[in-house]
Amino acid sequence: MLHPFKEHAPAKLNLFLHILGKRPDGYHDIESLMIFCDFGDWVSLTPAPVTSLKMSGPFATAIEGENLLLKTLEMLNHCTGRTDHFTLHLEKNIPVGAGLGGGSADAAALIRAYQKVQGIELNEQDIHTLSVKLGADVYPCVFSQSLIARGTGDRLEFLTLKLPYVLLLIKPKESLSAGEVYAAGPTQSNPLGDLQSIDLGLLENTKNDLTLPATKLVPHLEGLIEELGASKGCVLARLSGSGTVCFGLFEDPEDAQNASRTFESQGCWTMVTTQRSS
Repeated sequence: MLHPFKEHAPAKLNLFLHILGKRPDGYHDIESLMIFCDFGDWVSLTPAPVTSLKMSGPFATAIEGENLLLKTLEMLNHCTGRTDHFTLHLEKNIPVGAGLGGGSADAAALIRAYQKVQGIELNEQDIHTLSVKLGADVYPCVFSQSLIARGTGDRLEFLTLKLPYVLLLIKPKESLSAGEVYAAGPTQSNPLGDLQSIDLGLLENTKNDLTLPATKLVPHLEGLIEELGASKGCVLARLSGSGTVCFGLFEDPEDAQNASRTFESQGCWTMVTTQRSS
């Protein structure tokens, strides 16, 4: 009996996300500090006579349209000249439309898992080309370690960064897509340039330039962020990425758990987690 190979797909957080301008091709140049969480999805694959996809988890039914995993597998086979089939299983724990890079994390996990199962190692250029065709966040999610993303998210500077905080993620019932948020008009920032060290002081002087358009589309997000920031023990509260998840940094895990219960009572999805070790 063949056993499935299981790969973690860590959720992504944008600790800051600066929009530097819009490019002629319609994409935006960004500068963003990304970290990854211990919390995430799981992607499993098992060799099979035909390719199929099964989904489970609390957010499996929220996925609409073509699943990115099937497209990723097709592109991996094409890239390697193979025609192999697998049963794919996605355990969907990351909310959809959250700004946590869920779909991108899943595709990136499959890229990693496929290489391990097949006993191959794609070169860096193939991984880059494949990733950017799948989505802007896929390339950084392949590495799932602390980094600064620039360009459209395809130029990466890896960091040794371990924040001394517990992470509280909260999401209201509403979801947003990246297309909706960018279309609503992000603000713009000047580039920070070289980042030799990152601490809370630096983070407090950064922002997420997608917050304004996101709060236009979901007005009560603004109050949610303010309430999170005012929670006991929260040292920084902000929107992550282009969805509706807000995150808070807490020094004390108990404070994070207490805040989590408060937002759960308001009907929000919550998750207390930590930064994934790079």
